[in-house]
Amino acid sequence: MGSLLSQYVRRTPLHRGKLRVTRLAFRLLPRVPVRGRFGNKMLSVPDNTTVRSIVGTYTAVLDCVDRLRPGMAFIDVGANAGVFSLFAADRVGEEGRVVAFEPSLEIFQLFLRNVSLNSNARRIVPFNAALGEETRVVRFDPATPEHSGRAHVDASGSAEVLQIGPAELTPLLTALIEGRETIVKIDVEGAEVMVLAALAPFLRSGRVAALVAEVNAVHLARFGSTEAELFGMMAELGFTAAERSDASAHYDQIFLRAEAG
Repeated sequence: MGSLLSQYVRRTPLHRGKLRVTRLAFRLLPRVPVRGRFGNKMLSVPDNTTVRSIVGTYTAVLDCVDRLRPGMAFIDVGANAGVFSLFAADRVGEEGRVVAFEPSLEIFQLFLRNVSLNSNARRIVPFNAALGEETRVVRFDPATPEHSGRAHVDASGSAEVLQIGPAELTPLLTALIEGRETIVKIDVEGAEVMVLAALAPFLRSGRVAALVAEVNAVHLARFGSTEAELFGMMAELGFTAAERSDASAHYDQIFLRAEAG
């Protein structure tokens, strides 16, 4: 069954209704490993983010992560079920490193199961944690099983998670990355500016060649942030925004280190 689903996902062009058909199949059939469009196996969970990850709709993020080469490193903040950590682990090869952060315990457990299905598992260093301005325990809204991608830090959330701040994060990343050129992905449902504050010392180190972040003005407003603040912070950190073709209000923005063009 997993093989049949893999064939459908990988060989059928992206068409109207493909997400709906895939989600329905995942709901009706037993949970099995499926090899998605980006090449790695993931369990067939009918969660919206997992379905989109397997079908392969996150093309802007893929464009950035696909810049990885053997020996580089990838930092995945808001890793969810792991599609881009797994994709990156293939790209960086035996000498590369992937560092992934996912605060939701339930999704983190799914992430670990997905990683275990793939031969590149040992290149991935996973953390069940969020990133923020200081290290402490914070409240967290785990969203729903149907759309785990909406989970986010929330003062009134029903769960508690560990948040790691820059004082602890910087030496941790420095030790794990070990001088490798790095690409960063951030998808944290509006807390992007908080994550950038946590990553700022590492981003200033010159190791990061590119960063891709989800941008959604409504989600940013949850944390008192704006698109202008996010773009301004990236400019202050030495990054320029790449041209984008997506004119929607919810998009993934690639930033390149200024001297790298």
